Amino acid sequence: MIGKCTKEICRLLDIKQQFTPSFTHHCLGTCERSHRTLAERITPYLLNNTNWEDFIPSIVFSMNNSVNEGTKYSPFEIIYGQRPSFPLSCVSKTAFSEIPKDYHNYIREFADKLEFIRKQVRENSEKSKISMIERANQKAHNLSLEKGDYVYLGKDPRGAGQKFKLKHAGPYLIHQIDSPHLYSLMDPNTNKIIPKVHINRLKPAYIRVPNPCEYFMDRVINKQDTVDTASASHDNLISEQSSTNNEIQEVPNLRRSTRQRQKPIRFRDDYLVTSGTETSSASDGTLLKVKRFLAKKNHDGNTRYLAHLIGEPAQNAIWIEDNQLGPKARALLKSRPPPIIP
Repeated sequence: MIGKCTKEICRLLDIKQQFTPSFTHHCLGTCERSHRTLAERITPYLLNNTNWEDFIPSIVFSMNNSVNEGTKYSPFEIIYGQRPSFPLSCVSKTAFSEIPKDYHNYIREFADKLEFIRKQVRENSEKSKISMIERANQKAHNLSLEKGDYVYLGKDPRGAGQKFKLKHAGPYLIHQIDSPHLYSLMDPNTNKIIPKVHINRLKPAYIRVPNPCEYFMDRVINKQDTVDTASASHDNLISEQSSTNNEIQEVPNLRRSTRQRQKPIRFRDDYLVTSGTETSSASDGTLLKVKRFLAKKNHDGNTRYLAHLIGEPAQNAIWIEDNQLGPKARALLKSRPPPIIP
């Protein structure tokens, strides 16, 4: 309803409407900057009150009477040709010699003053616009896209858990280039057209399927390619020599070195693991203090444990019988049972 009303007003006043893409507030900076200032002024009152609409007239009044940084004039002065006066404003002395003698001179001087102010406003606005563009271009990254390229479309997640939702949708195909900043996209699955998307919402998509060719950049040669090339050239050289000498020679295949994974030393040492006769007991009849159990096995109907004793390194672990375990060792065995080995 509001859109139709605005459209009809623009038609009656012969105003040409210009639309901007979604999520591109910088394209409508004059309006969006005022909205931002208005939101910043209302925010402190929303913390304690819900009747925020009652504060809008006062906030708009303060905005209209504040000097704009870009134009160097306040909106009130641009329209009325003078700065607003308030009850607490200082009253300056009136220079009666400067007062026009009739209304014609007053209107002519006032019109000249307004024309000068508005000319200054236009010049200051252009300078401010140029400085803002230069400042924005310093942080901008040029993105060159062609028709048929794959891209991701940025979206604004809403609702709970928005931090964990995907920030981009797609990939989409560049269907049409409407302008240097606007692109029309097409969903390759449904052929649905998404019209006029700003380039700031697009991100290149590196797709392997259905376009497996070299995409966006040349392929980088890595170490594996170097080894394969050397192996191929070596094989070709050997084959040429064998055809010349009528002899078949076996060429060892070149391969990259790999790390061999081995079991810990306690499971690879025959003296510690495989032998079932070595045991240990306390010479003074006391029970052994066990830090942890490393393994468990059955030998001649008896259960033995590979125990890491307190104060000894793990390499010096010994096999002990079940009757050599104290209460604390049995509690440790129950809480952390060791793996069973043959």
